[in-house]
Order: sequence, then structure tokens, then C-alpha cells
Amino acid sequence: MSAVPPFESLGRYRVQAELGAGGMGTVYRAWDPQLARAVAIKVVKYGSSETRARLVREAQSLARLSHPNVCHVYDVGTEGDEVWVAMELIEGSTLRQWATQQTAEALLRALLSAAEGIHAAHQAGMIHRDVKPENVLVTPAGRAVVTDFGLARIDEVVDAVASTVGSGDPRETVATMTGSVAGTPAYLAPEQLTGAPIDARVDQFAWAVMAWELATGMRPFPIIHGARLEAIRAGLTPPPNVPRRLGDALVRALAVAPRDRFASMRELIEAVGQPRAARSRVPLVIGGAVALLAAVGGIVVWQLGSSSREPVSVAPVPSDAATQIPITALAPDAASVAATPTPTPTTPTRTAPIPTTPTTTPPDAAPVRSKRVGSAAPPAIAIDPGPPPPTTPPPPTGAYPLHRRVAEQMLEAFCRLPVDPAKPDAVLEDHRVIDWGKVTRAELVDGTSGDMTRQMVMYEVKGARGTYRFDGAANLSTIGLLNVDPGTLVALCLADHGNTMFEVPAAWSGYVAMTAYIPLSRPPRIADVAKLDPIHISGGFLSKDATNERISLPAGRRGIVRVALPAGPESGTRWKIDNWWLDIPAGIPGHALLQAKKTRWIVVENPQLVPAAGGSKQLVLRAAAVIEDMFPK
Repeated sequence: MSAVPPFESLGRYRVQAELGAGGMGTVYRAWDPQLARAVAIKVVKYGSSETRARLVREAQSLARLSHPNVCHVYDVGTEGDEVWVAMELIEGSTLRQWATQQTAEALLRALLSAAEGIHAAHQAGMIHRDVKPENVLVTPAGRAVVTDFGLARIDEVVDAVASTVGSGDPRETVATMTGSVAGTPAYLAPEQLTGAPIDARVDQFAWAVMAWELATGMRPFPIIHGARLEAIRAGLTPPPNVPRRLGDALVRALAVAPRDRFASMRELIEAVGQPRAARSRVPLVIGGAVALLAAVGGIVVWQLGSSSREPVSVAPVPSDAATQIPITALAPDAASVAATPTPTPTTPTRTAPIPTTPTTTPPDAAPVRSKRVGSAAPPAIAIDPGPPPPTTPPPPTGAYPLHRRVAEQMLEAFCRLPVDPAKPDAVLEDHRVIDWGKVTRAELVDGTSGDMTRQMVMYEVKGARGTYRFDGAANLSTIGLLNVDPGTLVALCLADHGNTMFEVPAAWSGYVAMTAYIPLSRPPRIADVAKLDPIHISGGFLSKDATNERISLPAGRRGIVRVALPAGPESGTRWKIDNWWLDIPAGIPGHALLQAKKTRWIVVENPQLVPAAGGSKQLVLRAAAVIEDMFPK
């Protein structure tokens, strides 16, 4: 509880204490003397009269909705320039926190209850637009309650186009660079990301992301904008560790086109079916240590711990696991694969798979942690499974293929590529700088942390600036498994957090965490344009410059940026890239590599702010060279 509230009363309600505050308002505990009950009152910080009127209308609409799985709104009023909303005071926790100690059956029941609440709101003509585990609360009695139907997001925006990975803070919202989108990035439907018209099926999509995340321990799509849209458009296959009916329903609800999803939440609920008794516990997703104080109409008051660590979702290691072996692919069903005894090798050989719970394609680029209960592998959620799925042999390349495109996007977004890895440009000193070199050894080891044990795919790479030891299976949920033999060239980039929670054999002490890694057939092609001496910059860097009408590229220097080309130039040689422009003259090196709707690395120069309509200025750069494949396979 905080200091004495600034209000003694709001309407007929006696304000007792502040429960918490956020960017959109403050939540108070209050007493309703007329009905003799405690309530929560949210005072919303909105300035314009139009927005205040809209908030009042939405609150009045919610007040007419009575459903056990929707937070009840009791009253609405104004106090000066602020709007207050009185609503049900829910003593409980967020779905994410609650799920940490629940059975798979209980989790599915809570998810379906939340779906019932969303469906009821849709029937009343309301769209949530920000469904996520933090906006579903669970009472001590197990009642799931959906909060925040429009009350906390009227003016909230997120950056739907930036190359960012979510911090793990469920309150994360950032200022938009190219448009306003309500919601949380990890749960947005593609039509929200692209600014297309939306309907109630955006809530269906977000519910399916939430269900997939909590049931499998991993999000179905990356967070990085470009990778996320590509992954959604590529489609999914049902996750292998949930029953077929649930998996099939989630895949349909996550379709890129709204018309291919279920017509309503009711159809989705019926497709999933009702859970039956199950004794196992679900793998858990923990986005920090959440201590719920109160949850009221879209404001959840909490305290967040760090959530920057990578997921821990690999199954326990058998006691007779091979010790000194080159790495193999992962099989989709570890229980069905017998461990193959492996002699001490003298040359690289392939051997038994690592028993883990596989992820789906494509993986998630925003890490979430999983907590293992006991030593059992993650169970399936127990529901009526419907007809048995056909039996298919495991793919020969394993269930955790390395997703090169996502790896490249993460290297581009979070790291910087030097022309000379041994002596990076001084301009890059404040960034994580990519290095590359050959794998000198690889070993499958047992990592332990308390009573938790997991298999770790340890690699040692001798780079230009140092020798790196790391776990090639730590990023399964983002880019997949690094599965290469000694002697393979690998580009890599250190993470900015420790993530070395597991104790490993002494030979691998001092191992580090990696943001991303990618195997190569030859060094990165930035060497092909070394004479131009470009500085690696991100697309987000240029987008921010365009938004702020500034030039940050050092005078006289060239940059090199990864560009997703549009369908064609706007006029002549000028292409519109996000919110900035690029002139690509004929005759520059690599010009023949240009192809609409393809991704290329382009050396840029001569940034200028050109006057545009309405007194604004456009950022325009000129291309000096084009590279097709920066990280050769």
C-alpha cells in the first residue's frame, strides 16, 4: 500500500488506500457504503474531452455485461478532468502466476473459462484487443476473470514495426514509430500489426497465443516484427506435446487470415472440448516473480522481477547419457527413442537424440521461462483427444531445426556486424559485436541447477576476438538447435545477460549465453564491401531517425542495413522502406540482386532530410552496394 490517497471519496465510494499505479492511471481500494462491499476504483489519466467521453461510454457498456468470467463494472463517474470506474475487487493472481502450480486439466479449464468470458463480451458487441495472461485473473476459488475490456488501452500504443523483443514485463508498451496499435506485441494478430480492419477474431488469435504459450512453455511466434509476420504467414503445425483436438484448434485460431479462423469463440470452445481428469502438471511460463496486489478492470498491480533469462524447457537427462559425443538432431518423441551406446569417438559421428520436448515451427523470439515440476517430461493436456493422429516417423533432421532467417534477424536487430571481427570499428564499441570462427569441440553434458537437470549441447568456438563456450540448445524457443560438427564455421553474438544458471563439468566452465548463432559455409559477405567501410546499423535505427527527422549516421560514413524490399520502387529509383526512403541507382555493385519482396543487405550513404508535404521532412539515403546473402549457408 502507498501513501494516503488524494481523494477521500469518489461518488458514493469512500477511498481507503492506493493499490497501485501505472502509466494509464491509479487503482484504489474503496468501500461502497450503500451495498456494504469493497470495490476497486480506477482513476484514469485521460486529458481530452473526447477520450473521457469514450471511456465513460465503454464503462457503461461493460456495466451492462454480467458474466462470471468478466470483471464486473459497477459505476463510472468523473472527478475534474479524470474519469473513475468502480468495479469488482478481485482477490487473486494473474493466469500466468496461477498456472505455475496447476495441473494441465486445471489450466485448460481456466483457459476455456476465459474464452467463455471473451465470447460473452463479443456477444455484447465488445472487442478486447489485448488478451494475454496478465489480463486474466484467477481467484482462490479457481474462477478465471477477464479484465481490461477497453478501459486501460484507449490511448495505449505499441511499436508494431520495431525490431524489438519483449522485455517480459506484461505492462510493456512503447511509443509507436509509424502508427498506433492497441495491444501487447506477442499477442497481436497480423491484421493489428499491419493496420488492417479488425473484428472480434483478433481476440481469438490472442487467446490461442496465450493458450499455446501456457500449454507448451513457448510462444508460437517470434516477437521481432518481420520474423513474426513471416512466421504467422508460414503457418503452424500442432504442437506435439498437446492432444490433437487442442493442437488443431490452436492452429486454426492462429491462421493468418481471419476468415480461416473460427467464426466465433463459441466454435473454438466447442472444437477444443472439455478437459477430463489429469494428474500431471503443465510446463510453466514465468515472466518474472509476480506478486498480485489487486486486479481491477484492466489494471493489475504487481511487482515484476527480472525476466531476461532464456527458457528452461529441456527434459531431464538419463543417467546413462553419452558423455563425449558430437551432437545429433532431436527426435519429436524422446520416449520412443532408445539411447544408443556411444564409444569414445575419435572422429565426428552422429548418435542418439537428446530427449526433450520439441518446439514447433517457427519458434519464438521472445524468451519465456519454463519451470519443471519434479523430473517428469512435460505432459499433454488431458482432454478428449478425438481420433488418433496418424503415426509418422521422426524427421531425419530432427524436431529442432535451426531457423536461419530468425537467427539472422536477431543478429541484425540486437548485434552489430563488423567488417573486421578482430578489430571492430570504434563506432560499434557500445554494441554487442558479432564474431565468427570454427567449432573446436562439441559435447553433450549434464547441466544441473538445484534439483533440476537438463542436457546441454556444449560448443567451443575459436573466434577472432576470443574463444567462446556456450550451450547450443539454450535458444530452442527462438532459433532452434545448433547442430554442427567440429570444424564448422559459426557466427555468434553474446547475450547481454548471464543465463549461466546451470553448473557444468569443469571442462566447460566459464560458458556464456548467446543472443544468436548461425553456421556458415564462408565468412560473412560484409568482407565483399570492406573497401566501402560501412557501419552496421539496424532498420529500427533509421526508422527512429526518420520519425525524429534527424540524421545519426556519422558524417562521411556509410552504413549497411538489412532491408525487406517492398513490391517495387515508388517512383524511378526511389524505394520506400518503412518510414524512410532509399534511392537505388542502376549500376551499383549487386544491383542485379534486387528483387521485390525479398530481403537484402544494402550499403547506404549520403543521408538527407528532404522537405515533404505539410512542412515535414523525409529521410532519404542512397544505396552504394547490394548483398544477397550476408551469412552464406
